[in-house]
Amino acid sequence: MPAKWYHATYPKPVRTEYGCKVSWYSYRTRDEAQFVAELAHEQGQWLEDAGFDFGYMTPGELKQEDNGLWTVVIP
Repeated sequence: MPAKWYHATYPKPVRTEYGCKVSWYSYRTRDEAQFVAELAHEQGQWLEDAGFDFGYMTPGELKQEDNGLWTVVIP
């Protein structure tokens, strides 16, 4: 299990949404969201290698919303 994300805690998001295979965490700054995206990507890769299927979602994907928040796909 990758130590980089195994011992890390995602910063508290300003908004969360939950799905059946992934969650979405939203942050005010791109820097904070980028940090979370890198952790989520690494965690997602490890879980995919272990056989987990995220469907059409990609852990670590980063997107700026219309309201200015940055949203990250979390495995």
